[in-house]
Amino acid sequence: MFEAFRSGPVSGRLRRARLLATCLAVSLVIPHIAAAGDYRLGSQDKLTIRVAEWQTVEGTFRDWSAVNGEYTVGPSGTLSVPFVGELPASGKTTSEVATAIGEALQKKLALSDRPEASVEMAQFRPFYISGEVQNPGQFPYVP
Repeated sequence: MFEAFRSGPVSGRLRRARLLATCLAVSLVIPHIAAAGDYRLGSQDKLTIRVAEWQTVEGTFRDWSAVNGEYTVGPSGTLSVPFVGELPASGKTTSEVATAIGEALQKKLALSDRPEASVEMAQFRPFYISGEVQNPGQFPYVP
């Protein structure tokens, strides 16, 4: 593969070097794309959060409508959730954030049972391409 860099006209080698540099830059700009493993959250990811609590005495679920909704991971990598406050989210999976929300609500509100939280991706954060490309800018990430 790198044989092309050693031979040929200088302009061809320069073009290939720029292409390689662009590919490397793109891979650095998109850190949430991993070869294996779960998607890790980052700034600008949008999440849908739902919280429910099982009412043992009544045999029903209580929907926490004050907490349910769509949230965006902020520039500092945190989520601001009612009754929880600022919650670190950057670098975590949706299931890790769901567990943290349930535990924080149980602790802050002195609940005997932990409420169940569900966190789903509403929209992935965009990625950016810059440099000598035909269409630089922001693009939506679709897994």
